[in-house]
Amino acid sequence: MLFEYVQKAVEKARYKQLGDGLWLAEIPGFAGVWSQGRTVESCRKELQDVLEEWNVLKLRDCDPLPQIRARPDVPGRADARSGKKPGCIPGDVILGTNG
Repeated sequence: MLFEYVQKAVEKARYKQLGDGLWLAEIPGFAGVWSQGRTVESCRKELQDVLEEWNVLKLRDCDPLPQIRARPDVPGRADARSGKKPGCIPGDVILGTNG
């Protein structure tokens, strides 16, 4: 599930070639997630790595992840069973320190 989320987010990336020939990539709605590389492909791979790490931190802190949806008219919702925000995973589970 996280793999598909990252792939869909990277598909929305915007690329720009800088004056020194390097490429810059960022994903609208993902504050602080950006990368640069000598080629578009290396920039894309770095962006994917950055986004994966960013997602782990967001999940650890129970911060909401930006929603990526094909239909903007479908709102997100909290998990009705737990009352937690969607995508909230306790840090001890992510870091493997829960026993």
